[in-house]
Amino acid sequence: MSMEYPEPCALCAPSGGTHRLIEKDGVEVSDRCTCARGQMLRRADERRQNPPDPGQFRPTLSTKAATQAARALSQMIPDAPRGVEGVTMLADELMCLCRNVSQAQWLVKRMTRLYSKWPGIREMRIVFCSRFMAADGVDLMEVSAHYPQGIPSDRPSRLVEAPARLALGSVSNDGALNAEVLTAARAKRLASPKRVVNVHAYTEKKEVNG
Repeated sequence: MSMEYPEPCALCAPSGGTHRLIEKDGVEVSDRCTCARGQMLRRADERRQNPPDPGQFRPTLSTKAATQAARALSQMIPDAPRGVEGVTMLADELMCLCRNVSQAQWLVKRMTRLYSKWPGIREMRIVFCSRFMAADGVDLMEVSAHYPQGIPSDRPSRLVEAPARLALGSVSNDGALNAEVLTAARAKRLASPKRVVNVHAYTEKKEVNG
């Protein structure tokens, strides 16, 4: 199973990928989207209702790697926890979130780019869970107090744009393809059998009626 949340679709992108707006009983409400990202978020909701036993969690990010990432956060973001106790607290949370060094480095980079002051441990989990599933199974998909429209994505947008409207009489926006199709259509129309009118039968019928 992939541990990275897919990019939001066009329906849930306005919320940062956390939900989409639907009409229910005449009232507009928010709900998880039906796209791949929304389906993963629904499974995360189910995990929160039945949280894993903390005593069974075994971190895969080493203490050394977590401590290095924690020191970077402590030094680079104003008001971040400092000292031995502060760095230890950050390292513990990083081991609960990240499965490997790559994820820890990504999180440090995102936090330093998104915040000019330390936003808190909870906000850091929100940022991480905007892209990855937490290692400890506690995915926090809340609305960020700093980014109410959703955590900005660091990935290029992959939303499919609506196709441009075709000009009247065209079958494609590709000029060459459009010309070929129209030429073939004219040739088929010219090659179709012509209707034959029996002039003699018409004349005879007219004389009889006359």
